[in-house]
Amino acid sequence: SSLAWLRIEGCPSLSSFPEMGLPSMLTHLTIEECEALEFLPEGMMHNNTNLEYLCVSGCSSLLSFPEGPESSVRGLPTSHLKSFMINDCENLCSLPDVMHNFSSLQELRVYECPALVDFPEGGLPDNLISLWIENCENLNSLPNRMIDLSSLQELYIKGCPSIMVFPEGGLPTNLESLRIMNCENLMPWLGMQLQKLVSLRNFSIRGCQGLLSFPGEWLLPTSLTSLCISGLPDLKTLSEGFQQLTSLEKLEIIECNKLLSLPEEGLPSSLSYLEI
Repeated sequence: SSLAWLRIEGCPSLSSFPEMGLPSMLTHLTIEECEALEFLPEGMMHNNTNLEYLCVSGCSSLLSFPEGPESSVRGLPTSHLKSFMINDCENLCSLPDVMHNFSSLQELRVYECPALVDFPEGGLPDNLISLWIENCENLNSLPNRMIDLSSLQELYIKGCPSIMVFPEGGLPTNLESLRIMNCENLMPWLGMQLQKLVSLRNFSIRGCQGLLSFPGEWLLPTSLTSLCISGLPDLKTLSEGFQQLTSLEKLEIIECNKLLSLPEEGLPSSLSYLEI
């Protein structure tokens, strides 16, 4: 079969796949709203080595991904997998332990998985470029050895209140885009991370009660070109430090209703877009 794209959606009674597996040339697979599916059946793609994109969404009974030998997930080809999306799987309690061996994975998205507590002990693959984690309220830690993710350019964390600290070693210095939203317990540690991110161009922060001044004691990297601060209900002043952002082109200040003034020394001359 030459079928390359397959979407299976809205099959609430689906619990298994054909014994012959799915087409061998399949590159994109989406499984959505299949509430009876507890695991991805063994052998569902045993003839396939071409899968590049996998999205599993709204499968409320899914518990885990069955492990196979060495670097595989039983029933799934992972050697060419570039994008892995997991969304709204309310009982999913673990990701594949061998995920660090997904040698082609560039993009990982994990949304709305309240039963997920931590990432695999082995961490994530070095080739990962983009990591999004959203509304996993019981997730208590970020992946191990993030400092070694030498290809990671984008990190987005939203609505993960149980994450208390950054991983040992901190974040990779090659990050270009960092967005942290509604992760109250991470905020005290964020300032120590920012100054190390010498390649950071885009930074967004949202949802931090008690922050009266920004950047305050935080040392923002001078590489920043875009900065967005929003949803800081107690913010009153923008303190010294903005003039040092000599590359800053875009500044957004949104839903900071108690903000009284801009910095006395002014804003960087490089600024071309300002929204308040």
